[in-house]
Parts: sequence; structure tokens; C-alpha cells
Amino acid sequence: MATVDRLSQLQAELETLKQQRKEEKRRAKIESQWVNASKRLPKSEAVRVLVWAKDEMELAWCKDGKFYAYDGTFFLLEKDKIDGVSHWMAKDWMYTRNWPLYGPGIKNWIRYHWHRFTRGASNMAHDLRPGGWGNKAQLDKKVIYYANERTGEIRMGAPEQFPVSKGFQKIICANTYEAEKWSDRLRQYNLGKESRKDEERAQIEGEAAKEIRSNIHHLMANSHSKYGKVFMEKYLQRMDQAESRRKMTREEYLHSEAHERGH
Repeated sequence: MATVDRLSQLQAELETLKQQRKEEKRRAKIESQWVNASKRLPKSEAVRVLVWAKDEMELAWCKDGKFYAYDGTFFLLEKDKIDGVSHWMAKDWMYTRNWPLYGPGIKNWIRYHWHRFTRGASNMAHDLRPGGWGNKAQLDKKVIYYANERTGEIRMGAPEQFPVSKGFQKIICANTYEAEKWSDRLRQYNLGKESRKDEERAQIEGEAAKEIRSNIHHLMANSHSKYGKVFMEKYLQRMDQAESRRKMTREEYLHSEAHERGH
């Protein structure tokens, strides 16, 4: 009897889990759809959304029915207001990497796939033409990158003979031009990733850090011991040093690039 009850309980839990997964997929599908701004605007105040304006996508805040471009801060200034927004998408750009590949409507869908097709055909014709890569310097050991076209993520890849990571496309750089081009793309991607991490950390930890600093200054002002004040000052210095280290950004270069730039 106990076994039958346990099976019934597991079946009920499985059905509940299925319903939760179905609801999550439904919400994700709704969030991934472009909404006409003339018909409906985001409901909550100061939400992060993706907007389509003047044939390009931008990261934006929405407040009181107005859209503001993200400038690296949390302040909504009139100078950052975005005019001509035709569509918006309820994607929280601070926490998601699955941004849309193209804008709203069949026109943007066709444009995206046309560019993708022509760029691929051009690269293939360039690789197979007589004379190889022309007068571009060849690399003895090819440089490999992995690129995820959907998320925009770029990584340094394993040697050519190893399989590519799931969801990524293998980029084989056989000459210096291609290697430096993809090295720059990886550098820009990493700088953007570091910046988003700093913004997320500031949002989560910022208020707590302010309260700690305020409490330390209060203790220093009311301390009757000079040793207590010195201790608090040292603690504030260590907090500043830790924050400075977290904000440091790193740039990645190929060995040849670093040598040329003196890094």
C-alpha cells in the first residue's frame, strides 16, 4: 500500500513539474516576441527592454511610456530619450544573452538571412580562389576561435583537429588578417561582458555596500578610542582596494599583438 501511495505522489509531482516547464516555455515565447509600441507599452515602471528604432536594436529603459537608451548608468535623462520606437521586446538585457537575431516583421527576417547567406558565400569564394589568401601572411599554426551566432559569445578554441563546442561555430584563422580581426572581436566581447558584470554587481551589492560604509563612518565619529578609528580607516581602505580590483578590466591579445603593442 505504501508503494502505491509513493508512486501516486511521484506521478503528481511529475505532472506538476511538466506544467511548470510548459508555463516557463510559454513565458519565454511571449518575451521573445516583438510588440507594436503603438498598440501596447510595458506595464511596470522603469523596466529593461529591447527596442527597435530607426532600423536598429537598442538596450533601453521604459518609464511613463517613454524609452531611454542605456548609457552605462541607472539615471534616465532626457537627452537619452529614444524617439521613433516602433516595437519593443520584454527581454531583460542585463540577465539574458538570447537576444533576437533580427527586428520585427518579414522585411528584417529576409534582410538577416540574406546578409548571412551572402557573407557565407563571399567567405567561401575567398577561401577557394586560386592563390589561396593572396599576399596575406600565412600562419604556420592556425588560430581557432569558437563563435555562437545566436548569443554573440566568442571564445578561444582548441586546435583544429578537436570538435567544436555545442552551439558554436569553428572559426579557423589561417592568416594574420583573420587572426587579428577575430582577436579584436573577442576583446570587444570580453569588455562588454565585464561591463555587464560590474553593472549587475552594483545593482545587487550597491545598497549593502553603502549601508556598511555609512555604519563605519558612524562608528568612527562616535569612537572613544583612537585605535578603533585607525581600525575603521584601514577597513575602509581595504574595501576601496577590493572594489578597485573588481572593476579592473582585462584585455586579451595574441602573443604577436601583445609584443607589437608592448604589453
